[in-house]
Amino acid sequence: MSIITTFIDKVFYTSSLLLTSLETQMIFCIAIFTLIYRLFFFPLQLASFSSRKRKKKLKRELDFLKERKKETPFKKKSLIRKEISLLYSRNKIIPFKKLLPFYILQMVVSIHFISYLYTINPESGLWFSLNQPDPLFLMPIIYLSILLMDGLPKLKGSNKFVYGVMISLYLMFYIVSNFMITGVLIYLIISTTYNVSVNNLLDYYFERKWEVSKPSLEKNYLGH
Repeated sequence: MSIITTFIDKVFYTSSLLLTSLETQMIFCIAIFTLIYRLFFFPLQLASFSSRKRKKKLKRELDFLKERKKETPFKKKSLIRKEISLLYSRNKIIPFKKLLPFYILQMVVSIHFISYLYTINPESGLWFSLNQPDPLFLMPIIYLSILLMDGLPKLKGSNKFVYGVMISLYLMFYIVSNFMITGVLIYLIISTTYNVSVNNLLDYYFERKWEVSKPSLEKNYLGH
């Protein structure tokens, strides 16, 4: 973890050469580190997103194999697992368990940076202080707005229970964010905005510029 701390310190030192206000230096440091951190893990985001899109395209074939697995005797289930593995491999789908170590690393870096933000104590030069909650509640409102703009379109067509649960979660995030220090909220706002923007670009790319080829398993097993 000392490597992460050293890197954050170097980003802060660079910002101190460019900016005079301590508060502005820290905001700049948070923004730069967040973007570098998100870009560093972009291959993970790309692999995860593309695998989800491919699985969605192959849902019919995967559901068929899973149904066959349920009806297959225990001793022969390994054959179905191999067929699913072959389908994954042929269509370049990366199983979640292979990505899990990288997600854990990403979470560790994020938690370490958030912990670092709680140690800073700059003087306030704006309406907020980075080590205190936003007194005007503007940052929590901005954070909630980003979550809603990304989440609400995805809830179209959902049943009332799912819709109600998701809205309750968004409200819970908003309430919790009112007690977060502003430095952490700035980090979350930048990180979430980046994540939403990149996901939308990737979604456009995969929907408009790229098509998943239909696997031969569909012909073999579905009789088409």
